[in-house]
Amino acid sequence: MLFVVAALLAGAAAYLFVAARRDILAWEEHRRQVLLVRRWEQARAGRPFDQAAQPRPDVDSPYATGPNPPPLPDRPGQTRYLWGGLVGACALFVLVAGLATHFG
Repeated sequence: MLFVVAALLAGAAAYLFVAARRDILAWEEHRRQVLLVRRWEQARAGRPFDQAAQPRPDVDSPYATGPNPPPLPDRPGQTRYLWGGLVGACALFVLVAGLATHFG
């Protein structure tokens, strides 16, 4: 029974690590798009209108579109990494307890 609990805890820890990585990758893509638009805006700042200039970059991030986009939030994933580590440590403790009861 302890081996099943250890496996479930290890699965939960793996899920937390994968979810944190997914969130970080999405945040990095939003950040890349925001930087792309900001560089474009800075290159045009103070210059007269030029019809032949490069158009605004085509981005889909809500943090880079529109006239007043919301600020990019802080980098996500740190809390999930912490919880993943704690749940992983608990899985290891339960596994050691299961091995101790099985062989002890």
